[in-house]
Amino acid sequence: MYVSKLLVKGYRSLHNVTVSFNPGLNVLVGKNNAGKSNIISALDIVLGEKWPTYAALEDRDFHTSSRSEPADYLLIAVELGGDGYNSALLEEGKAHATVWTLSEPPNMNDFARLEALPDGRGERYYHQDLKRLLDHSERLYFYLLVPRQSAKKERTLAALLKSNGRWHHIRYFNAELRDALLTTARVPSFRDPAQQLRTNQFTWYGKLIRSLYDLKGEEKAQQIQDAQDLLTGIVGEVFQGITERLSQRLGKAIFHNKVEFRPGAFTNDDAYKQVTMFVDDGLEGPYYDKGSGIQSALIIALFAFYCEHFHRGGSLLLAEEPELYLHPQARRAIETQLTEFATAGLEAGPARELTRQVIISTHAVEFLRNAELQNITCVRKPSGQAKTVVRQIGAKSEESTLRRWRQAIRTKNAEMLFADHVILVEGGEEYVLPALADLRFGEKGWLDAYNISVVRADGKMQFRAYVEILDQLDIGHTILTDLDFIREGLDSRICPFDESTSAKLAALRSRIDQVQSSPRGRDIKKAFSPENRDWQRLYRQIDGAIEDLLQGGDSLGKDRIAEIRELWEGLQDRLTQPDLGSIVQTSGGIDDLLSAARQNGVCILSLGDLEDYLTKDAESLPGGSKDRKALAVAEKLGECRNLSEAERWIHCAELVSALELAARKIGIPVALEDEIPF
Repeated sequence: MYVSKLLVKGYRSLHNVTVSFNPGLNVLVGKNNAGKSNIISALDIVLGEKWPTYAALEDRDFHTSSRSEPADYLLIAVELGGDGYNSALLEEGKAHATVWTLSEPPNMNDFARLEALPDGRGERYYHQDLKRLLDHSERLYFYLLVPRQSAKKERTLAALLKSNGRWHHIRYFNAELRDALLTTARVPSFRDPAQQLRTNQFTWYGKLIRSLYDLKGEEKAQQIQDAQDLLTGIVGEVFQGITERLSQRLGKAIFHNKVEFRPGAFTNDDAYKQVTMFVDDGLEGPYYDKGSGIQSALIIALFAFYCEHFHRGGSLLLAEEPELYLHPQARRAIETQLTEFATAGLEAGPARELTRQVIISTHAVEFLRNAELQNITCVRKPSGQAKTVVRQIGAKSEESTLRRWRQAIRTKNAEMLFADHVILVEGGEEYVLPALADLRFGEKGWLDAYNISVVRADGKMQFRAYVEILDQLDIGHTILTDLDFIREGLDSRICPFDESTSAKLAALRSRIDQVQSSPRGRDIKKAFSPENRDWQRLYRQIDGAIEDLLQGGDSLGKDRIAEIRELWEGLQDRLTQPDLGSIVQTSGGIDDLLSAARQNGVCILSLGDLEDYLTKDAESLPGGSKDRKALAVAEKLGECRNLSEAERWIHCAELVSALELAARKIGIPVALEDEIPF
């Protein structure tokens, strides 16, 4: 089984939060103090090693705001999906519970009704009865309901199970029932090895060491006993003096046979607890003396080994900020370990495909590389509020759409998922805008201070994918783009114009098409050279399409046609370059069109593209490519003291105007009279 949904009401910043999870790797992203750790903690309270009713919950754990009292109740409910469980543990552990059959479905929003359950006398179920219920399970919740300032015995720990079409309320069950469904390990952000790797009969690590230790066999057992006896004898000689004096003193007070010092417990039940893991990383020592990075990697590897060899039920690994204290290459290595653990067993068929799950909170983009989009949860607190909100990608999105979104996420641009606002640009603006923001608002690192990311979409045709992702996750955005965006980038999805503005746009596009020149001569040869990557991709797509048709296929498929069209239009842009600037300047209503686009968050550079805003001094700077030139200009802007000095290198009014628009969108007051005029 696996965690399919978490419902939390009244716990810390989680006033009323529902999060959906899937098998495999699930990632919680968001800035500090957004509530990610509270989500991990809520899962651990109900599913972790400590029994839920004994969780240390105080007044400060009940949600409150500056203008209200703490919540009266705290509810954490976890829905489990899948249908696999450890039936052997149910029997071996003699699982039992008291079960009531409900006359109507439960209501998770009615705390009083939940607390009042059950009604009447329940029926005692043992492992065979529980197995029968689980075999026909349709829905299953574990929940903890805690009234504020209640004693532990006043807390409600229960399960709600829909089986064979009827709901059942399950109370007074032992640990074997829960553990048969799911075993959980947590790696907290604050590493405490003494807590994470405790060697006792209740923890997964203790069970792992005990299981391995019990495989020793008779011969090894005798060898261990002989070694223990030898070591005990030597230690006894060392402490002989104090042992004799203790015996003399004790003999006068109480009866005893013997007092001695030993190097370990060495009892049949506790001998395995003396096993300590040592690590040699250039200096040999116990694991708890090593760095947090090594400890995190060890815990993940040990839990994976335990689940693979000794655990027969569902496995959940909770990890907070696994990137802590790790360099980038090590972060990617840990991410690979987590992904491999989460996907282990997929090749074994349906019986095991849902048995592994990882839920992590992170600030590192490396952990988004292999996560499915539906498994990414953005966690944030709206400005000035104490309530956490979560946003997730819709699970029913078309595969072609998801593919475009994955391409956007699996780049350095995954940073945008941590932002409060995103400025989308086409190219070199990503270098120039941060420097201009510092000058405009008089603060070094202004964009970072207000959690704004400048994200490069690498082409106007990619804006739609980014806008769709940001809208799904409720992340505000502003677009700064070149003038040629009006040719095909302004669609109803990005800019929902009114009828009048749409007509002006259509007229302007018609005029552009009329002056579009056909490519010829060297331009064609340059753009379609075999070394050109886009040409190579276009060639492969067309070649594959022709081959499909020759094989009798009657359709090229929407995805292939869309990619061929995108590649062809990109190549066309390099060959056909009408003078957009002069067309726009002689077209009526262009100011209205640009103003309408701006009202929709799209700032269009009226002169053309970024290069058209560079001064002669900027043109003289070293740097052949557009990016190198933009980097050189950004370096010069960093030396400027104000925007007036910046004008030596770049005509910055329209660029700064885009920054001001973004500032207003996140609630920073920028008066119109303060803006720099065009």
